[in-house]
Amino acid sequence: MSIRMDQDVAIITLPAWLDAPGLSALSLELDQALGDAAVRGVVLEAARPGVFCRGLPLDRLDDPAPCRLAERIRGADKPVIAALSGLASAQGAELALAAGLRVAHPGAVLRLNDVALGLPPAALATATLPALVGGRASLSMLLGGRAVPLGKAPAGLVDLVDPDPLSAAVALAREGTPPPERDGLSDPGALFDATAAARAGAGSDELALRIIDCVEATLTVPRSAAAEMAETARSEALDDGRARALIHLAQAEQEMDLTPPATRLPGRIAIVGGTNVAGVMAVAALRRGAQVDLVGLDDDGLARAAETVLGRIDTLAAEGRLSETGRDAMLARFAPGTEIEVLGEVDMVVEAATSAAELRADLAQAMAVLTRPGVPIVLGGSDTDPVSLVGTGRAADAVGLHLPRQSTALAEIAVARDTSDAARDATAALVRALARRPLVVRPTPGRVLARLEEAGLAACETLVVRGAGVPALEQALTDLGLSETPLARAAARGLARVQAERAARNRGTGGAIDILLRAGGDGLEDLDSVAAEMRSARGDTDAAMAPAAIRTAWIALVVAEAVEILAAGGVRRTGDLDVASLPALGLPRDSGGILHLADRTGLLRIATALRDMGETPHKLIDVLIRNGKGFASI
Repeated sequence: MSIRMDQDVAIITLPAWLDAPGLSALSLELDQALGDAAVRGVVLEAARPGVFCRGLPLDRLDDPAPCRLAERIRGADKPVIAALSGLASAQGAELALAAGLRVAHPGAVLRLNDVALGLPPAALATATLPALVGGRASLSMLLGGRAVPLGKAPAGLVDLVDPDPLSAAVALAREGTPPPERDGLSDPGALFDATAAARAGAGSDELALRIIDCVEATLTVPRSAAAEMAETARSEALDDGRARALIHLAQAEQEMDLTPPATRLPGRIAIVGGTNVAGVMAVAALRRGAQVDLVGLDDDGLARAAETVLGRIDTLAAEGRLSETGRDAMLARFAPGTEIEVLGEVDMVVEAATSAAELRADLAQAMAVLTRPGVPIVLGGSDTDPVSLVGTGRAADAVGLHLPRQSTALAEIAVARDTSDAARDATAALVRALARRPLVVRPTPGRVLARLEEAGLAACETLVVRGAGVPALEQALTDLGLSETPLARAAARGLARVQAERAARNRGTGGAIDILLRAGGDGLEDLDSVAAEMRSARGDTDAAMAPAAIRTAWIALVVAEAVEILAAGGVRRTGDLDVASLPALGLPRDSGGILHLADRTGLLRIATALRDMGETPHKLIDVLIRNGKGFASI
C-alpha cells in the first residue's frame, strides 16, 4: 500500500488483499486524500501487475470495513476513479464499483465471486451495480459470479477502456471529470421484471433470493435502508451452514495451493514412456518453458506419445492460444527419442510408462543410476513407497505421482519420510502445469481418492444388505446432493469391470456386487434380490431403513475409512480429505467434504450409527467426542 501525488491527483495503491493492515492503511490514506483541499481527485491503482484487489481474506469475511470504505468512496465530494488492470474480485471489485468512474485495461477482469462462498456481496454491489448496468445485467453478474472481461463489459460498467488505465484515470481526475448520468435505474419496470424473472429461476435458493431482494431494494427503500438490508443479508448468510461449508472448502483448497509453495519447473525434463499421459505431461512442461526429452521404451510407444504432443500443440495453435512463434519455440524445445542415456543430462525425470509394478521397479532403478544426485525422480503411482523403488541412496529425490481417474482437478503426490522439499516442489510445479491441484500424501495402499471411492461403494453394499433397498438408497444419497451415487457410477463404468479392479486391490470380495456377478447378474435391478438372499442365509430379517438413517449410516461408513487414512498419516490435513472426497464420492461443494459433513451430522451420531452396524468407531472419533470437538479442530 502507498499513496503518492501526481501534481494535484492522489494515487492510492490498493492492497492485494483487504486484510487488517491493508484496510487500516487504505482507510487512512483515503481520509488523507479526500480531506486535503489541494487534492483535486483520487485514483485507485492496482495492487500489482495482474491484480487490482482480491478482496477480504477467507478468514475475515465478516469484516464490515470494506462496506464502510465503499460508502466513503461512493459519497466522496471529489472524483474517485478506479484504474482497473488485472483481476478485481469480491470486495476489491466492489470498491471499484463504488468509484465515480472506472477506467479499465482491455484485459482487465471483474468478478463478484462471493456467491461461490454462499454469500451476498459485502460492499454495496447490490446497490452500485444495478445503477450502472440495470437489473438484468447486474443480477446475472451477482448470481452467476462469473468473471467479466472489462474490454467487453456491459454498457455502463466501464467508462473508458485504455491500454494505460492509470495515466487515463489521472488525466480524468485532474480535469475534475464528473460521473456521467447513470441510467441503470431509469426504467423501474425493467428492474422489477428482471427481479421477478430471477425469483422464478431461483426457486428455493435462499442466497439467490437474498441477493434479488437487495437489488430490488435499490428502488423500493431509502439508500440507508437498502445498505442495512444488504448488511443483514450478509450477516445471516455467514451464519448459514451452507456458507460455512463452502468457506471451509475454499480455505482447504487455498492451503493446498500455498503448500507446497509455487516454484518454477526445472529447465530440462525427461518424461519416460510411450503413453498418452506422457504426451500430456510433455505439452504441459513445454508450455511452461521447459526443454522436454520424451523417452520412449520402444518406437511404437514413442510414436504414440509424440503424436499426442504434436496434436495438442497443433490444437492450441488452431484455437489461437498459441502463436506461430510460440509453436515453433515449443517444438524447438521438444526432443523425442529412445535413448535412455539422456537421463544423465536432465534436471528432472518423470516416469509415465506403465502401471506394471515390475517394469516400474526396473525403470526406477535405471533412473536412479543414470540421473545425477539431486535430480527429482518422479514415479507413477502414489500407493508404493518411491524410496523402495529407487533405493535409499536416492531417497531424497524420489516422489510418487498419480493422476486419479476420479478427478481431473487433483493429483496425488506421494512423499516418503526422506523426500526432499525440492523434489516435492518440482513435482508440484509439474502438477500445476497440468492445471491440477497438488494433494500431498504419504504412500498409501489403494491411493487416497480410490480408497474414498471404494468406501462409498462398499457402504452402499453394506446398506443394501441391511435392507435399505437400492431405490431408497439411491434416493437418499441423491437427496444428500451426490452428483452421481456410488452404485450409479459403478453401473455406468460396468459392474464387472469395477469388481475386477476391486478384486485386484483385495476389496469387495464376497460383497453384494461380487455375488451378483457370480450368479450371472449384471445390473443393479437384481441387487436387492441378492441382498435378500444374503440376509436369509445369515438369518437376518428384512428391516427397511428411513432416508435419514440411510444417509447417516452411509456417511458414517465412509468417515470410518477417511479416519483410517487420516490416522495413518496418509494426508497432512483434514481439509485435504474433504477436498479429495468431492470427486471421489460425488459430494456437492456445499457439503464441505466428508469430514466437514461428519462434523455437521454430529460425531456422536456417527459413532452410534457405526456401532449399530457392528462396527467399532476409530479411537480418534471417541477422543473427539469426549473432548466436545470435531474434525475441524485437528
